[in-house]
Amino acid sequence: MTLSSQHPVTASGNSDLALLGAVLGIDEPAVLALGGGIGFMAASFNYEEVATLTFVFRAHPVPFVDAVLEGSGTGASLSTTTSAAKAQRELSAAMEAGDRVLGYVMIPGENWGEAVVRELTADGEFELAKATKKKQFWLARIPAQDGAVQSPIIATETYAAAARESALRMLNKTQPEGVPASFAKNFGVSGIRKLADATTDGSARGWGKLFGDPSRRAVGFEMALKFLNGTAHGGRGGLRHQFAEVMQRAGADPVPYRALGADWEEFATLMATAQSEPASSYSEFLEKAHAQLHRIADAEEAEALALLAAID
Repeated sequence: MTLSSQHPVTASGNSDLALLGAVLGIDEPAVLALGGGIGFMAASFNYEEVATLTFVFRAHPVPFVDAVLEGSGTGASLSTTTSAAKAQRELSAAMEAGDRVLGYVMIPGENWGEAVVRELTADGEFELAKATKKKQFWLARIPAQDGAVQSPIIATETYAAAARESALRMLNKTQPEGVPASFAKNFGVSGIRKLADATTDGSARGWGKLFGDPSRRAVGFEMALKFLNGTAHGGRGGLRHQFAEVMQRAGADPVPYRALGADWEEFATLMATAQSEPASSYSEFLEKAHAQLHRIADAEEAEALALLAAID
């Protein structure tokens, strides 16, 4: 069964964790465990008019929602198709059967024009959108009785497996599936250190030049802060508060990951403050961000090693 804690976890802001938790009747740490736990990835791209900055704090690039549903034991069935008509027929059949249904939809002004997962209901106004790497329609049917899903029973072993997978992922012991080796350096602890060094890198790829212009910084940091506070891939505290609960349910010490959650929140506060500061203050921010990110990288590495030693 889903275990309770003396340290209730506040909502992470992660849209997928909130949605799946509501549909399955479980809390965010349980959803995170079913999806494989935490991770890290950072990427920035310099375009003519804007520079972007993206963070991912959950298991990645695995299909997180698929993993949660397939591991839930609820009998969820997933389907993909390139045919809009076939997707609509599947959706109609699922609703007629009384299933809970999830699908990708487009929401104006949200997620930078990318489709997002939402629950689909008969009275909802939505338009199915192609998503997935193959640009297909994706639907998930979860059997329900009178609209309620039988909440999954999550074993301690599931939490322990997610904890172990997360540690290996953060220590760069596993190669991200489908990711070229040249880009894999943006993942895990090595990705955090690479991000830290970018803050004081004097080249065109460094933050001093990439986000030196206040208008470009405002756009790039606004995007980054959305990931640091929510979206489908991020969340407050880098989802480390939720992962602390995963640790506790796995029988390991949760306290260090609560501290890491606070460290990531401190970094988010630094970024929010620097979003529109003048150049003189921005240079001071870069030094603070460099130090904070290296502290986080060292702590993430130490805790991942300790986690493996405790669980293995």
